[in-house]
Amino acid sequence: RFSFPTPRAVRRLTMMVDQGVLAAESLESLEIGGWLLRADPEQVLELLSRLSRAPSVRFSLLAQLSHFSDRKEVFADALQASWLEVMPQALNQHARWAWEQTGFKLARAHGQEVAGRLTALLLLLRDEVPDAVLTVFEQLVNTAPDAAWGAFATTLESSAESAQALCVQFRSHMPVAVLGPQIMAWVARDLERARLAALLVSDIAEDTLASHLLSQFEDPVI
Repeated sequence: RFSFPTPRAVRRLTMMVDQGVLAAESLESLEIGGWLLRADPEQVLELLSRLSRAPSVRFSLLAQLSHFSDRKEVFADALQASWLEVMPQALNQHARWAWEQTGFKLARAHGQEVAGRLTALLLLLRDEVPDAVLTVFEQLVNTAPDAAWGAFATTLESSAESAQALCVQFRSHMPVAVLGPQIMAWVARDLERARLAALLVSDIAEDTLASHLLSQFEDPVI
């Protein structure tokens, strides 16, 4: 029979984390044993807020608590903030799966924030982008295409030197069949933007976006 942690016990644990007596990673064993689940959720949330130096541990614990707790709503905002902060490549396989699943849920309700975070990761990680980031980005494209393209376009505009490389590298994850209207609105009559958009086209002969680009500009785009 399990006992419920007392408020005093949780406060003492929080103090030990603050003082560096207890490593953040030690809390994961408490989660495995269900100790954190049986503690008061508000106190647990306060405890996890002290793990600023261990964002991967905090996310992993929040993901588990959000899944198993009877009071999931208590952890919702903290989970979102942690998702936006943690580097997915620092997570173990199970936590990375939780990061991906959390991203799917957040994409539906917080498209702009998720898009901003994902495109920042694309730019930062470049050749070492985890599959989880690309998977969530593809989901975002289908869920919130305006937010997905808006964030990616902002990244292109703020990274002029690497814009072409970004378009080539990630075009397989930017389905122009879905994003065509957003891309064309962004291009308008701007030739340089049109040239970047053309790099996203993988099959010029069959692609509708390519034909639009070719028809709107006298100078060669593709």
